Amino acid sequence: KKGLRWQLIQVLKEIKKETGAKIILATLSSIEFSQDLNDFLRRKHGFKFDGVIGSSLIFDRQRRITGLKEIIGTKNKFIGDIRVSTKLKAIRDLFHEKGWRFDLNTALLITDGYGDIDLAKDMKTVLLKPRRMMNVAQRVSQKLKLADAIVKDDEQLRENLLKVIRAR
Repeated sequence: KKGLRWQLIQVLKEIKKETGAKIILATLSSIEFSQDLNDFLRRKHGFKFDGVIGSSLIFDRQRRITGLKEIIGTKNKFIGDIRVSTKLKAIRDLFHEKGWRFDLNTALLITDGYGDIDLAKDMKTVLLKPRRMMNVAQRVSQKLKLADAIVKDDEQLRENLLKVIRAR
Protein backbone atom coordinates (compact mmCIF):
# COMPACT_ATOMS: atom_id res chain seq x y z
CA LYS A 1 0.00 0.00 0.00
CA LYS A 2 2.85 2.39 0.78
CA GLY A 3 4.25 2.15 -2.74
CA LEU A 4 0.99 2.59 -4.63
CA ARG A 5 0.62 5.71 -6.71
CA TRP A 6 -2.98 6.65 -5.94
CA GLN A 7 -3.04 9.45 -8.49
CA LEU A 8 -1.85 7.03 -11.19
CA ILE A 9 -4.60 4.57 -10.25
CA GLN A 10 -7.17 7.36 -10.65
CA VAL A 11 -5.72 8.30 -14.06
CA LEU A 12 -5.78 4.66 -15.22
CA LYS A 13 -9.38 4.38 -14.04
CA GLU A 14 -10.26 7.48 -16.06
CA ILE A 15 -8.38 6.26 -19.15
CA LYS A 16 -10.17 2.93 -19.01
CA LYS A 17 -13.56 4.63 -18.73
CA GLU A 18 -12.81 7.20 -21.43
CA THR A 19 -11.11 4.98 -24.01
CA GLY A 20 -12.10 1.41 -23.20
CA ALA A 21 -8.41 0.50 -23.45
CA LYS A 22 -7.24 -2.78 -21.98
CA ILE A 23 -4.92 -2.01 -19.08
CA ILE A 24 -2.52 -4.78 -18.07
CA LEU A 25 -0.27 -4.99 -15.05
CA ALA A 26 2.91 -6.71 -16.23
CA THR A 27 5.54 -7.42 -13.60
CA LEU A 28 8.61 -9.56 -13.11
CA SER A 29 7.22 -10.21 -9.63
CA SER A 30 4.72 -12.98 -8.90
CA ILE A 31 1.33 -13.18 -10.54
CA GLU A 32 -0.08 -14.08 -7.13
CA PHE A 33 1.02 -10.71 -5.75
CA SER A 34 -0.41 -8.99 -8.83
CA GLN A 35 -3.75 -10.75 -8.43
CA ASP A 36 -3.91 -9.74 -4.75
CA LEU A 37 -3.10 -6.14 -5.70
CA ASN A 38 -5.74 -6.19 -8.44
CA ASP A 39 -8.34 -7.48 -5.99
CA PHE A 40 -7.38 -4.80 -3.45
CA LEU A 41 -7.66 -2.03 -6.07
CA ARG A 42 -11.04 -3.33 -7.21
CA ARG A 43 -12.42 -3.44 -3.65
CA LYS A 44 -10.93 -0.20 -2.34
CA HIS A 45 -10.75 2.03 -5.42
CA GLY A 46 -13.17 0.66 -8.00
CA PHE A 47 -10.35 -0.01 -10.46
CA LYS A 48 -9.28 -3.34 -11.88
CA PHE A 49 -6.56 -4.17 -14.37
CA ASP A 50 -7.97 -6.14 -17.31
CA GLY A 51 -5.21 -8.68 -16.86
CA VAL A 52 -2.15 -9.35 -14.78
CA ILE A 53 1.09 -10.93 -15.87
CA GLY A 54 3.86 -12.17 -13.62
CA SER A 55 6.00 -15.11 -12.68
CA SER A 56 3.93 -18.04 -11.44
CA LEU A 57 4.88 -19.77 -8.19
CA ILE A 58 4.26 -23.27 -6.81
CA PHE A 59 3.06 -23.56 -3.21
CA ASP A 60 2.81 -26.48 -0.81
CA ARG A 61 -0.20 -27.18 1.42
CA GLN A 62 1.06 -24.72 4.03
CA ARG A 63 1.22 -22.03 1.29
CA ARG A 64 5.03 -21.94 1.33
CA ILE A 65 6.75 -21.32 -1.98
CA THR A 66 8.32 -24.52 -3.26
CA GLY A 67 9.12 -23.67 -6.87
CA LEU A 68 8.30 -21.86 -10.09
CA LYS A 69 5.83 -22.76 -12.83
CA GLU A 70 6.70 -19.93 -15.17
CA ILE A 71 9.04 -16.94 -15.13
CA ILE A 72 8.53 -13.54 -16.71
CA GLY A 73 12.02 -12.50 -17.80
CA THR A 74 13.98 -10.86 -20.56
CA LYS A 75 14.20 -13.75 -23.07
CA ASN A 76 11.82 -16.43 -24.32
CA LYS A 77 13.34 -19.78 -23.40
CA PHE A 78 13.10 -22.77 -21.08
CA ILE A 79 15.14 -23.38 -17.96
CA GLY A 80 14.66 -27.09 -17.49
CA ASP A 81 10.89 -27.50 -17.73
CA ILE A 82 10.13 -23.94 -16.57
CA ARG A 83 8.98 -21.64 -19.35
CA VAL A 84 10.51 -18.16 -19.40
CA SER A 85 8.62 -15.50 -21.37
CA THR A 86 9.24 -11.84 -21.97
CA LYS A 87 6.56 -9.41 -20.85
CA LEU A 88 5.74 -8.75 -24.50
CA LYS A 89 5.16 -12.44 -25.24
CA ALA A 90 3.11 -12.82 -22.05
CA ILE A 91 1.00 -9.79 -23.01
CA ARG A 92 0.45 -11.16 -26.52
CA ASP A 93 -0.48 -14.55 -25.06
CA LEU A 94 -2.95 -12.94 -22.65
CA PHE A 95 -4.59 -10.94 -25.43
CA HIS A 96 -4.81 -14.07 -27.59
CA GLU A 97 -6.36 -16.08 -24.72
CA LYS A 98 -8.98 -13.39 -24.12
CA GLY A 99 -9.74 -12.95 -27.83
CA TRP A 100 -8.57 -9.33 -27.76
CA ARG A 101 -6.62 -7.58 -30.50
CA PHE A 102 -3.09 -6.45 -29.61
CA ASP A 103 -1.40 -3.80 -31.74
CA LEU A 104 2.09 -2.50 -30.98
CA ASN A 105 1.24 0.68 -32.91
CA THR A 106 -1.46 1.67 -30.41
CA ALA A 107 -0.09 -0.01 -27.28
CA LEU A 108 1.39 2.23 -24.62
CA LEU A 109 3.86 1.23 -21.93
CA ILE A 110 3.78 3.19 -18.69
CA THR A 111 6.85 2.43 -16.59
CA ASP A 112 9.26 3.99 -14.12
CA GLY A 113 12.58 2.41 -15.04
CA TYR A 114 14.70 0.55 -17.53
CA GLY A 115 13.52 -2.82 -16.27
CA ASP A 116 11.10 -2.56 -19.19
CA ILE A 117 13.62 -1.54 -21.82
CA ASP A 118 12.86 -4.69 -23.86
CA LEU A 119 9.25 -3.49 -24.15
CA ALA A 120 10.20 0.16 -24.61
CA LYS A 121 12.04 -0.60 -27.85
CA ASP A 122 8.86 -2.12 -29.32
CA MET A 123 6.14 0.30 -28.24
CA LYS A 124 5.51 3.90 -27.33
CA THR A 125 6.70 4.42 -23.78
CA VAL A 126 5.88 6.88 -21.03
CA LEU A 127 8.45 7.05 -18.26
CA LEU A 128 7.11 8.19 -14.89
CA LYS A 129 9.55 10.37 -13.04
CA PRO A 130 9.09 9.74 -9.31
CA ARG A 131 8.64 12.66 -6.92
CA ARG A 132 10.94 11.29 -4.29
CA MET A 133 14.34 9.65 -4.46
CA MET A 134 14.89 7.63 -7.60
CA ASN A 135 16.64 4.28 -7.59
CA VAL A 136 19.56 3.63 -9.93
CA ALA A 137 17.39 2.16 -12.71
CA GLN A 138 15.12 5.19 -12.62
CA ARG A 139 18.03 7.65 -12.66
CA VAL A 140 19.64 5.88 -15.63
CA SER A 141 16.31 5.78 -17.47
CA GLN A 142 15.81 9.50 -16.92
CA LYS A 143 19.37 10.42 -17.87
CA LEU A 144 19.32 8.35 -21.07
CA LYS A 145 15.75 9.43 -21.89
CA LEU A 146 14.64 5.83 -22.45
CA ALA A 147 11.10 6.82 -23.35
CA ASP A 148 9.01 8.67 -25.89
CA ALA A 149 7.71 10.90 -23.10
CA ILE A 150 8.73 11.58 -19.52
CA VAL A 151 5.94 12.54 -17.13
CA LYS A 152 6.58 13.69 -13.60
CA ASP A 153 4.66 11.86 -10.88
CA ASP A 154 3.38 15.09 -9.35
CA GLU A 155 0.17 17.12 -9.07
CA GLN A 156 0.07 17.43 -12.88
CA LEU A 157 0.33 13.67 -13.52
CA ARG A 158 -3.30 13.32 -14.58
CA GLU A 159 -3.24 16.15 -17.11
CA ASN A 160 0.21 15.31 -18.49
CA LEU A 161 -0.44 11.58 -18.82
CA LEU A 162 -3.83 12.12 -20.44
CA LYS A 163 -2.21 14.56 -22.90
CA VAL A 164 0.33 11.89 -23.95
CA ILE A 165 -2.34 9.22 -24.26
CA ARG A 166 -4.66 11.38 -26.32
CA ALA A 167 -1.80 12.33 -28.64
CA ARG A 168 -1.07 8.74 -29.61
